[in-house]
Amino acid sequence: MLWYTRNQRTFKSNEIKELLYSDEYDNTIHIFVKKDDDEGSDFYYLGKANPNKDTAEETTIMDNNGKERPIVRMHLILEQEIQPALYEYLIEK
Repeated sequence: MLWYTRNQRTFKSNEIKELLYSDEYDNTIHIFVKKDDDEGSDFYYLGKANPNKDTAEETTIMDNNGKERPIVRMHLILEQEIQPALYEYLIEK
């Protein structure tokens, strides 16, 4: 699963260090997703995940004012497959 941090995060951020090295910090990563704000406040639990450190990279996104902000993206490896019906629901437009 491709995942992006909140903006204003870099590899120097404690939040990112604790995520990338979650095993060393004894942290467990739980994944909750929301399909769309228009569909209410329901979140779906996808299970536990581990970061793929080899895919982590710093990049930027544009904020609402057109200014570039730092962000980190990486792949998270889910411990269990997503139920096919839930996956189809989440990706449908």
